[in-house]
Amino acid sequence: MDSIQGICQAAASDSDSPTAKPHDSDIPTAKPLEKLPDDLAGSIRVGASRSEVLQRLGEPHLKISGDFERFTYQLQSGGTLRIELEDGRVTKVQSTGGR
Repeated sequence: MDSIQGICQAAASDSDSPTAKPHDSDIPTAKPLEKLPDDLAGSIRVGASRSEVLQRLGEPHLKISGDFERFTYQLQSGGTLRIELEDGRVTKVQSTGGR
């Protein structure tokens, strides 16, 4: 038993550098996405390119990819805007909820 304890103590003392803990200022924080003004929701039409959507509306709150892409944006009115894209083009625009 003494030999195992001695080995563990030796291994612990072999480590010259203490474990560094990150400072709170070193930890990256996510910038919360702002809700989209409702008038911008109507600016996207079927046929628009993916890059046009991202340029006008910014990054979506939720992005789902598979056979098609779906972008979901939260609107200032409390509703949502869903945009579906296939082959880099908008195929469906749906706005729900809100005031």
